[in-house]
Amino acid sequence: LIETSQFSGALHTPPTTIHSQEDCDIEVELMKRRYKRAKDLMEAQKYREAIPHLKRTLDAIKVAGGNPGFPDTRACQKVQNLLAKALIETNSDLADAEAILTELFETATTEPSDRFSAAHLLSQLYLSQQPDDYTKAKTMCLIAVKGKNATLGRTHPETYASIALLCSICQ
Repeated sequence: LIETSQFSGALHTPPTTIHSQEDCDIEVELMKRRYKRAKDLMEAQKYREAIPHLKRTLDAIKVAGGNPGFPDTRACQKVQNLLAKALIETNSDLADAEAILTELFETATTEPSDRFSAAHLLSQLYLSQQPDDYTKAKTMCLIAVKGKNATLGRTHPETYASIALLCSICQ
């Protein structure tokens, strides 16, 4: 199987058919380029355009997970977090976003701030899904605020973002 990369214009071998270190290196480079493109789109608030890049990157990471040289679990979690954020921002595939965020929230990770970022996004999701019932949104947001305060500090911008979300929930 061969597919065309929209970033390099070159043909590449999908991760399932990687046989050599050179193939592995090429696939890793393509994943990095897809991820960079997706991050750039997210920063430009072009969430809908970022979604396919994030999905392809995530699929490639998952398929190639057992191959040495491929991004680790942390990289997968970063892509999942961005994908969930893009899905929430575009109000599309919210069930997928919830599943991704729940997995991130419940998974033990070397970076505790990842768990609290997932809690923040889950809070936003619950708030949009259940505007009349703030219970789940408030619970998740409290976890995010307390966790970010403990890990990042009170003055960190992400902590402020979670505090602001909690204030909007409690109004």
